[in-house]
Amino acid sequence: MMSEKPIPRSRIESLFSTKEEDNQSEVITHKSSLKKRESGILNINSNLDLSGAQSVWDLTGLWNCDDGGKYYIRQMGNMIWWYGEATPTSPGWSNVMYGTISGDTIKGNWADVPKGSTMNNGIMVLNIESNRRLNIISKTVGFGGSLWTR
Repeated sequence: MMSEKPIPRSRIESLFSTKEEDNQSEVITHKSSLKKRESGILNINSNLDLSGAQSVWDLTGLWNCDDGGKYYIRQMGNMIWWYGEATPTSPGWSNVMYGTISGDTIKGNWADVPKGSTMNNGIMVLNIESNRRLNIISKTVGFGGSLWTR
């Protein structure tokens, strides 16, 4: 069994640009929002610092899609996640997606999850028409939806 070696503090500091103080603990802020606990272990901080990531869109909420599914979208700054499913009980398909917003475009990676029976994955590009309407620009084979509304 291979043991993990700690990363030297100087190497960690060289990877990150900003330091902040948080209740006597050192916080290293970066895209992955690593937080140094007083125990000396680095963990992902659940409160991502998105102060620099602004968006004119408000996409968080429940969406309906022309594939018959419901999509639960969460937007944080320019990052977006979703969980979509055909039906809440025994869906034929269910998937997750993570993407980023740039202007009126979402570029993301999606994957079916085992709540459903299909197991596909791929990439997609969506156009944000408004806070109430999204449509597909391009997608890989295996993804059925193309228009979301709420």
